[in-house]
Parts: sequence; C-alpha cells; structure tokens
Amino acid sequence: MDSILYRYAPPDEYRRDTVHYQLMEIISDTFYDNLNELNYQLDLYRRPNSAASWSFFKRWSMKINTTNAQKKEDDANFMKLIFPPAEGDSWNGNQFLPTSSPYEMYRDWEYHYTSVHQPYSINGFNFDSTLTVDEVDRETLIDKTLRKEVYAKNVGMIYQEWEHLEKQNVTKDWQTGPENGFRIRMRIVEHHP
Repeated sequence: MDSILYRYAPPDEYRRDTVHYQLMEIISDTFYDNLNELNYQLDLYRRPNSAASWSFFKRWSMKINTTNAQKKEDDANFMKLIFPPAEGDSWNGNQFLPTSSPYEMYRDWEYHYTSVHQPYSINGFNFDSTLTVDEVDRETLIDKTLRKEVYAKNVGMIYQEWEHLEKQNVTKDWQTGPENGFRIRMRIVEHHP
C-alpha cells in the first residue's frame, strides 16, 4: 500500500507525507448477524515491509449472498459488488452509510462495472477473470474524488485506487497541485488459494 497525504496551511506551509506498508487480510472466523446471514470475520495485519513481522491492525467483516457482496470497514458498511455482474450495471454501494458527518464525501456515489470477466495483470500476477468497479470519479477545478477497485475471481480485491484531493490554484494539475487530501494505491503482492 502506498499512501500520500497532502496538507497546506497558509501562508506557505505545504506538507506531502508518503507512507509505504503492507496490509494482509485473513478470514479468521465466521458468525451470523442479526439477519441470520453468514458473515466472514476479516483480521487485518500490517507491517512496514516484507522483512518485518505482521502486527494486528483491525477487524472488519464481509458477507456474500445471491445478489451482492458487502464489506463492513470499521463502522461503515459498503455494498462492493452486485450479482450477476454485467458491464455497465450500476448501484448505490454506499446506501447503508449515514448521510451525516463524517460520511458526506460518500454521498451520491454511483458504483458501476467498467470491466467484467476480463484478464488483468499486476505485479507479475496474471488473472483470467476480473471485475473492475468504478465507485466514484468526480472532478471540478478545485476538488477531485476517485475510487476504483479490481477483483479477481477466487482471490478478492487485487487493486485499489483512491483519491480525495483539493486545490485552490486552478492552473495546477492534479499530480503537482493538490494542497489537501490523500492518494492511496493498493496492489496485490501475494495470495493463497
């Protein structure tokens, strides 16, 4: 995982902090929720690099039924996929989120499939069948929000791109001009069948 945080404090303090680390998700248990639906407990571990030991980071959960796949990250429940997948299909993946603070940035996202059952190569891995979900892609002269995820069949998420950026100088581009916000890139480095 690569993460860049942009912070600007007038008149001239500009910070760009970059962090690299590895994140591992393990299905550690199962449980039934209040709707009597089977959920998978996901334990997340993190380490600064491949030479370091894994440390427990946090616990999430997910569930899959005949119509969708949901993932609960902290207290936020997202509908990540709908079934059966078809290119161009769209849905409100954030429908379970509150509309109050701090969830305003997730309002009105319209998830949609931009690629279905397509091969995808990343970090030396070649996957025969993947789904690409564009969750949001909005841009004005002063802000930009983008989130995209790629899932491989029988593996799970193999790539994520997430940006939420702001700038005041409209003549600058999004690579060099962000004053506030973040960029996150996650890429698969290993998986176990």
